[in-house]
Amino acid sequence: FFWPVFSLFGMTIKTGQTVTENAIQKNAFITIAGRLNNAGHRGISINCKRYQSSRLAYLYMTGQWPLHDMDHINGVRDDDRWENLREATRSENLKNRPTANKKRKYNLPKGVELNNGGRFQARAVNSNGKRVCLGTYDTPEDAYEAYKKFTIKEHGVFFCGKDKV
Repeated sequence: FFWPVFSLFGMTIKTGQTVTENAIQKNAFITIAGRLNNAGHRGISINCKRYQSSRLAYLYMTGQWPLHDMDHINGVRDDDRWENLREATRSENLKNRPTANKKRKYNLPKGVELNNGGRFQARAVNSNGKRVCLGTYDTPEDAYEAYKKFTIKEHGVFFCGKDKV
């Protein structure tokens, strides 16, 4: 089913963009296939069914459909360069999602909260999905370091922080 599809599209390995075959043949401007959805993922419609471009990139590069989610290592959801993609289970993929800062009163790093006493608490989620309090600190930097150390130990390469490992 999918191999004829790749005659309609091409993939620029350098940028990871799925482009129309027409643009490749003319060697003119590149037309990026698909469009971004509300979550920032690029979707491409094939035979009236919508697919995420990252999943199509995985299929294009490996010849197999991914069994799990596709994780964008740098967190940019439409950056489908091959070196930026990895297959991840749903729980692994959720470990590195960014913090939703919409409800936060202060611009604190992920894993850091300001308590009622004016001190900073480090909190994280362990590998069993339970929230863990890592302690109370005088500065947000100290609290973030505690969060970072714990999260790297628990989640390894799926750690998502301001300075990835």
